[in-house]
Amino acid sequence: MLEKIKERISLLYLILFTILLYFGYLGIIDLWNPDEPRYVEVAREMFSFKNFLVPHLNGAIYAHKPPLFFWAIAGVVTIFGSFKEWVVRLVPSISGFLIVMLTYFYGSKVFDKKTGLFSSLVLVGTLSMMHLSRRCNIDTLFTLLILIAFIFLHFGILKPEKRRIYFLLSCVFQGLGIITKGPLAFIFPFFTLLSYIIATNDKKLLKETPWFTGLVIILGVVAIWLVPAGLAGGKEYTEALIFKHTVERYAHGMNHPRNFFYYFYNFPLNFLPWSVFLPFIILKGIFNRKRIIDKKLLWFMLWFGVNFIFMCFSTEKRGLYLLPLFPAVSVIFGYYLSRDYNDNIKLFKIPYMLIVGAVIIASLGMTIFYYYKFKEINVILTVLSAFSFWGGIFALKYYKNFNRNFKFFVLSFIWMLALFNVYAFMFPMFNEHKSPKVFINYLNKYEKNWDNVVFFNFYHAGFNFYLKRDNVYHTTSIDELKKFIKKKVKVIIVKKQSVKDVIKYLKNYDYKETRELGHRKLAIYVLKKAN
Repeated sequence: MLEKIKERISLLYLILFTILLYFGYLGIIDLWNPDEPRYVEVAREMFSFKNFLVPHLNGAIYAHKPPLFFWAIAGVVTIFGSFKEWVVRLVPSISGFLIVMLTYFYGSKVFDKKTGLFSSLVLVGTLSMMHLSRRCNIDTLFTLLILIAFIFLHFGILKPEKRRIYFLLSCVFQGLGIITKGPLAFIFPFFTLLSYIIATNDKKLLKETPWFTGLVIILGVVAIWLVPAGLAGGKEYTEALIFKHTVERYAHGMNHPRNFFYYFYNFPLNFLPWSVFLPFIILKGIFNRKRIIDKKLLWFMLWFGVNFIFMCFSTEKRGLYLLPLFPAVSVIFGYYLSRDYNDNIKLFKIPYMLIVGAVIIASLGMTIFYYYKFKEINVILTVLSAFSFWGGIFALKYYKNFNRNFKFFVLSFIWMLALFNVYAFMFPMFNEHKSPKVFINYLNKYEKNWDNVVFFNFYHAGFNFYLKRDNVYHTTSIDELKKFIKKKVKVIIVKKQSVKDVIKYLKNYDYKETRELGHRKLAIYVLKKAN
């Protein structure tokens, strides 16, 4: 009975903190680049053009991503009747919440409740998971669909009598994942299953896997959208979607080309704070000869390891591309961190102390910085920082007095409070510099009619979104800019680095000032008044 009560309290703790982290102050900042304004604007233009089949951005066909994520945004907007920031961010927030809950369920079913709880507590507070669950970004929904596909696939391995139905259900979610972000939704499960069969030499599993039927289901799910979308968008749209933004992006890179070893240092940063325990996991767990890795755990190691290497070979790299691997590595961490051999081991104690120390410093620093910035005390920030600060002091002073479970709960508690404070109270300080809405309000003093405004060598989808315009004039061509100048548009905004290329054409314009939008500096030129 006591164990049941402890389990329920622990689950309630997980649920409450996940809700706080992923939903608290969700609309406190505007839509920021990268990605957020663009994705929300694509969803808004679906309503504007009454075209939910082929996505559009700034009035032109948008072939970078399939539409399921935009449909999801359109769905929540329809329910709440608003395009407010907190509404459009509900899709990634709900997806993040479900990922955490499913990781708890998954780890509990495959191993035990303690592993499930530790795994989900690891996952919920990682920097990348927290960040992407609070931003209007595709990757949380994509990860949710891939996680469901993996769960069905793994249950099919563990339960041979239901193998076929589980595998085919997995294929349905792989298909949905493909029309969310692309073929990785199929590649990740396929590589994991194939490597598992090879590693375990399971010939029966190889024989009983419905390879052909599964492929037909995946293609069928994709075809339900892709065939009519291809007919509506044309050959150029279809080719760009299938080849340019998948095969070409992987092989040659487009916007974010990186070297092979990028993920080796980027992943530990995105998996903070728990990546600090990596030496412990490796030495006391994975490469400890006294401990045999069972097939259940092997599945998660292959899920992470094989696909991690596959992604390293991609030329196009971003940290968020690895999010579908986070549930797997969280279960691995949760499994080893929840074992009995953690107590009083330096490999556990040192990273524990490092994280607690960082939280103590950050909690005190945030409170001081906020007061220095605004010359006032924020009550909520101060109270939460006090909890994380004194919780950290408590964790350091009484480290030897508690078992591993209590240590882990205290660590996750103070870390998540500090992380919440960063997003709820520190990030809004940068809104003035990163928000397109703020830039629009400022630019209105020069010109309110955006038919008289053109951008050179710069485009921000947030202008479309906040102005509710299907077309914001921008160009990268000097010849096109000359045409706008000839028409005497009132305001020309030039990316600072490009001023030298066009300054000689702006003789009839007065330079007013340079404003920052994110990391871009934009020079504002206004048409001179006629004498």
